[in-house]
Amino acid sequence: MKDCIFCKIIDGSIPSKKIYEDEIVKVIMNINPEQNGDLLVILKKHIENYTFINNDEAVHINKILKKMDTLLHEKLDLTGMQIITNSGTCQEIKHFHIHMTPGYEEKQPIIDLDIIYDKLKETTN
Repeated sequence: MKDCIFCKIIDGSIPSKKIYEDEIVKVIMNINPEQNGDLLVILKKHIENYTFINNDEAVHINKILKKMDTLLHEKLDLTGMQIITNSGTCQEIKHFHIHMTPGYEEKQPIIDLDIIYDKLKETTN
């Protein structure tokens, strides 16, 4: 979609800190993180919300969520994970995506994205 910020991130016209990418999803760091390691799992196909994804996409997304959860636990010292998707009036960007927000034992100050990015970026997809 022409004016969709996530579509522009997916096609590369807006830069992002990519953690993972395959033919179905792109996982990037949230530029406005609630916690260190805050990720967005974005469906590459422009679909407004989860009610429109097919079962194969849902299964694939679940596999990626688990993979990213493992990555975050291995690279950062987190103790929990919040996984959220919004739809309808709760959805700021009308392109299906999932927020993965790490939880920590104690509140942490948000540190520079580049520091977290260097810890998380994968060399293999």
